[in-house]
Amino acid sequence: MPNILIIDDEPSNRLLLTYTAPDPDTIFVEVGSAKEARFHLSREQFDFAVVDLELPDEHGFTIVELLRQEMPSCKILITTASDSPDAIENACQKGALAYIIKPFDITTVKNIFAELAAHQTGMILVGNRMTKNIITCD
Repeated sequence: MPNILIIDDEPSNRLLLTYTAPDPDTIFVEVGSAKEARFHLSREQFDFAVVDLELPDEHGFTIVELLRQEMPSCKILITTASDSPDAIENACQKGALAYIIKPFDITTVKNIFAELAAHQTGMILVGNRMTKNIITCD
């Protein structure tokens, strides 16, 4: 059963993401800040992490870096309202496997979790009302 950490300061986004479970027995840990995320990361292991870039107390990329150091096998999804090419490139360089541009829909995120369960290389870019694009990080 997957263990998923959701880090987003918007409670409605966290709730929406809990409906995307790749497995009915998925365990979700929902937090609204980097401080709360750090607390759980020091005590639990996660298969997936969904990280909002714009957190109230830290930039989401600092949490992504921590995840890469502490849990290298954790699959990271970035969520943000920004479609900046620099942010997308930075996410790829930091090891995120998916970059999801808000607003997003449940079906799209469910499909991403399913793909990431077997995903080996590259990055998935998903925009609002866009089809999925694969960007390799080579």
